[in-house]
Amino acid sequence: METGKFFFIIAFVVAVAGIFTIAQHFQGIDAANAVLIESKSKLSQLKESLAVRQDEWVKIEAVAAKAQQATTLEAPLLQELDELKAKHRRVEADFKYMVSSIRSTVDKVRVTAIGSEYPEVQLTTGKTLKLAKIKKMDAMNISFIHADGFTIVPYDQLPEEIRERFDMGGSGLAEQIAAAEQAVQTAKYAPVPGGRSDSRASADNFGVPGLQTVQGLTINCPIPLSRAPTPAQTPAPVKLQLFTGKEPVKEIDAVVMVMDGPSGKKIDLEKVVQDSINETIKSGLSKASHSMMDLTVSGHSAKKTSLSGISSGQPCFIESLYIQSDGRIYMVQIGFTAKDPKNRETVTAILSSAKVE
Repeated sequence: METGKFFFIIAFVVAVAGIFTIAQHFQGIDAANAVLIESKSKLSQLKESLAVRQDEWVKIEAVAAKAQQATTLEAPLLQELDELKAKHRRVEADFKYMVSSIRSTVDKVRVTAIGSEYPEVQLTTGKTLKLAKIKKMDAMNISFIHADGFTIVPYDQLPEEIRERFDMGGSGLAEQIAAAEQAVQTAKYAPVPGGRSDSRASADNFGVPGLQTVQGLTINCPIPLSRAPTPAQTPAPVKLQLFTGKEPVKEIDAVVMVMDGPSGKKIDLEKVVQDSINETIKSGLSKASHSMMDLTVSGHSAKKTSLSGISSGQPCFIESLYIQSDGRIYMVQIGFTAKDPKNRETVTAILSSAKVE
């Protein structure tokens, strides 16, 4: 009996242990199932993330391939651009040498003419200079010592043979060279179609020698410019801005004027040029003579005038450039004397550098 009870107790303990074991087993299965479900969910998320990254990688590879293709196509274009720039530099250097040589030749012809004697010089005014000897010469005038004294003769009063021999007046070789140089500078600084303009060019930057910008006009001027008061007689509807500079040693005066019409209306360029010439002559310029030529600057209509005469007893010269840009006119005017032989070359370089944004 005791033995039977013992086995019953053992059987009961084993049964209870088995129940706990089964329960733990099922709990383990449930936990494993939960982990499996969670793992499947994470695996699904990983697959989705992987697919997205694969799509992104495909796009990156496509962009990289296009970039490589663009680089391959760009290489010969860049090489061609470098070659064109090199050719341009050579052409520009050759042109500058030609300009310098021609100017030098013209200057030498004029210098060697000093002291030349003429039995008589018949002026277009009807006056005759007897026993005339050339004392001084520039592009616009010849000074003669003659039987009756001393006379400065403007180029337009000289005989045609003398004008042509010494390249006198606004239609001479030197003036044609200046016009060609102006055209070269205009083409050099012209904006590239479809390109972006440099925002710095639109900002005023003046007061120091070199490149100076006023209201969209840029010139390479060795004379520092400063803002000047607006003339009191300026017509009410017109807005004027004035900038001036002076080089007292070489006797060069620079003036830049910006003229805006009322409400952006176009101003008559011809009238502005003619009024400027008339006012300059009235200001005390005697024996005045002038010439005018049409130009294009940065794609805008322009006019260049050359004015010469006697002021305060000595010859003086005024070179002006007028540029019309819609309702605005820019005027760059340089007055100078013959004190420095290189003054005219300096003035020509200033006017040739002009560009409008």
